[in-house]
Amino acid sequence: MTQLSTFEIHSKRRLKKRRPLIYLTVLGLTFLAALLRFPWLDRLPPGLYHDEAYNGLDALAINEGRRAIFFEANNGREPLHIYLMSITVRFFGRTPVGVRAAAAFLGVLLIPLIFLLGKEMFDERVGLWAALMAVSNIWLLCLSRTGFRAGSLTVVSAAGLAALWRGRNTGQRRWFALAGALLGLTQYTYTAARFVPVALVLGLLLTWRHWRGLGRHLFLL
Repeated sequence: MTQLSTFEIHSKRRLKKRRPLIYLTVLGLTFLAALLRFPWLDRLPPGLYHDEAYNGLDALAINEGRRAIFFEANNGREPLHIYLMSITVRFFGRTPVGVRAAAAFLGVLLIPLIFLLGKEMFDERVGLWAALMAVSNIWLLCLSRTGFRAGSLTVVSAAGLAALWRGRNTGQRRWFALAGALLGLTQYTYTAARFVPVALVLGLLLTWRHWRGLGRHLFLL
C-alpha cells in the first residue's frame, strides 16, 4: 500500500466520521437561505418590475383555466416558472409575495442541490463550500427575491448535473435517465437554457476520460 493510498483511506475515514455534522451544516445553510429569501418579499426589492407583473398575469390566467407550453406576451416566455408561480399566487393571493414566493422557494431548494452537485463531482467538503457560497451569492439572492424565470434554470440545471454525475459515479442507468429528463426540462425554464446542451457537450468532451465505458448510458441524455 502506497503512502498516497494510505492518506486517501484515512481522509475518507475522517470524512465519514464528520458526515453527520456536514449534513447538519447543510440543513443550517438551507435554513439561513430561507431567512435571507422570504422576509419582506413584498418590500425588498420595492415595487414590481414589469416582467414580474407579466408573469403574475399569466399565473392568474393559469388559475382561471388557461394551459400553455409557451406564453407569447412580453417577447415570449417559457412556462415552468409561471406554472410554479400560479401555485404561490393561489396560496398567497394577488400580491407581490404571491408573485415572488415561487422564486424564493426555488432559491432555498438550490442550496442542498448545489451541495449534492459538489459532493458528486468532488466530495462533501467541496459541496459544503459550494452551498455556503450559494447562500450568500448576491446574484442568486436577487433571483430568489424577484418573480423572474431565470432562477428556475439554476435549480433544474443543478439537479440535472447532480443526477448526471451520480450516474457517472454509480454507473446506474436510472440516474442518466433522470439527468436527461431534468436537463431537458431546462428548456422550459428560461431563454438562456438554449446554451445548456452546448455547455453539456463541451463539458463532456473536455472530461471524456471520466466517462469512458459509460457511452451507452449517455444516450439517455
